[in-house]
Amino acid sequence: MSKQTMLVAVIVTALVLFGAWVYRFRSSVPQTSNSVNSIEESDSSTTTETSRIDLSFYHEIFQFSADFPEPLYAEYDSSIESIAFSSPPSSPTKFNTAQIFIRHFEANDFQTLSTVNILSRESTKVGTHEAVRYEIEKKAEVANFANQPIWRNQKHEVIDIRYAPSDRTSFFVIARNPAFEKTEFDAFIASLQFHNDRNSLRSPLDRASERVSKKTFGTKVSPNDSPVSPERFSGYHTGWDFEIFPDELNHDVTVTAFCGGKVRLKESASGYGGLLVQECNIDSAPMTVVYGHLKLSSIAVKVGAYRAPGDEIGLLGDANSAETDGERKHLHFGLRKGTTVNNKGYVGTQAELSAWLDPKDYLE
Repeated sequence: MSKQTMLVAVIVTALVLFGAWVYRFRSSVPQTSNSVNSIEESDSSTTTETSRIDLSFYHEIFQFSADFPEPLYAEYDSSIESIAFSSPPSSPTKFNTAQIFIRHFEANDFQTLSTVNILSRESTKVGTHEAVRYEIEKKAEVANFANQPIWRNQKHEVIDIRYAPSDRTSFFVIARNPAFEKTEFDAFIASLQFHNDRNSLRSPLDRASERVSKKTFGTKVSPNDSPVSPERFSGYHTGWDFEIFPDELNHDVTVTAFCGGKVRLKESASGYGGLLVQECNIDSAPMTVVYGHLKLSSIAVKVGAYRAPGDEIGLLGDANSAETDGERKHLHFGLRKGTTVNNKGYVGTQAELSAWLDPKDYLE
């Protein structure tokens, strides 16, 4: 084989490997493509492709989603809890082509670094979240920041966002590459959805609003008085039952996470069959979420793992089987105040019922 032929073979092999890497990364990230109107006034017909990406895909500390410009590549660095998002580089290079660079830290309040000069500072809000916009520049006598894009050592824009009003909480530092259009960056910031906001919540079943509910929140039942027959339970119903459509009886029905939070419990329980309990925080209020009558073997997620809104939980159990503890095929969906795990499907008094929340208030 001639040297020229060998060189061509090496180049082709490298291109194939790089293409496979790109495909593997792009296919592993859950994305929904859509078009948004360009906010550049010079050409109102221009559109910018975006993808909504949930950053908890990379690490659970990043509990929000956003619309990102396409095409897009991401690099997560666990050493400084950061994610860099960049356009396709000519070769994969760590961070330096990043358009948006995001870091996470925990603190009681916004931090002012002694390593930078603050050229401007403006308090603002991103949705309901307190935030501060800065223009900063690294001090000349300070060494370049390690594991960060080179432009982070130059003058650039940063916005710090507080996740929750509690004393100790997460903060997200989101920096803009000066070469990245400010209008696109502002559109990205405006698209942020944090997992503790109501606008991040997702229905646990598709077409939820079209589904019949035989037992709503607070329905009082007994074996002699119930919308379901036969009935073996008594008391006030603590959740909301989502019935299946006729064509779903013998087909898989996927249940997805209502909110962002960790799995607290996964087990087979009396009255439910397969059961999963998740802990979430919505509008600064902690709650536990009960998903009942699941096919336990379909739940791949482990206790302690984080589920983002819309992530798959598992499948509904089969009707009249151990998967539903002999009940019809449906989803029992309950919300309870606080962090204590309590999976009761019924309580004896309305006073006890007050510890639970009406799911309808969160799904409309």
